[in-house]
Amino acid sequence: MHPEKYLSGEQPVAVVVPDLSGTIGTDWESVDEDALGEFDVKTILSENLPAAQATRAAAGWGGGRYRYYQRPDGSVLLMMLLAWDSSVDADEFSSAMGTSLEKRYGEKFVFTSGKAPILSTVDGAWSVEQHGNSVAVVMSPDATLAGSVADLVLGL
Repeated sequence: MHPEKYLSGEQPVAVVVPDLSGTIGTDWESVDEDALGEFDVKTILSENLPAAQATRAAAGWGGGRYRYYQRPDGSVLLMMLLAWDSSVDADEFSSAMGTSLEKRYGEKFVFTSGKAPILSTVDGAWSVEQHGNSVAVVMSPDATLAGSVADLVLGL
């Protein structure tokens, strides 16, 4: 996507999404974990935002990973941790991700007892939380878990 970055030898930021199996409960099984690239971010945002806005919001990507958990009852927990080139890039992504989710579900993020606003949907609760150049995006069955996991992923 950025030949000049490749040619200059720029490498992605190493991002580690912690395995929270012991922390979130023994009934959660880690099903998948992998890299999350700029193209992936752009694709996710493009589902609900204009292509130009999605491209701009993804452009400051520095690195990313996701981890996906599932419980025997079918409940899912998705954690994404993204590193950005600057806090301005992280702000832009956080805003775009929030807007994309609000458009997808026709609902608004609201502040709860946690630090970050939560979007409650038919699929579960979403949290988009930023700390400096890092952004955690979490989807879980309930708002309390979403906020707690976002804090854990960000090391807060």
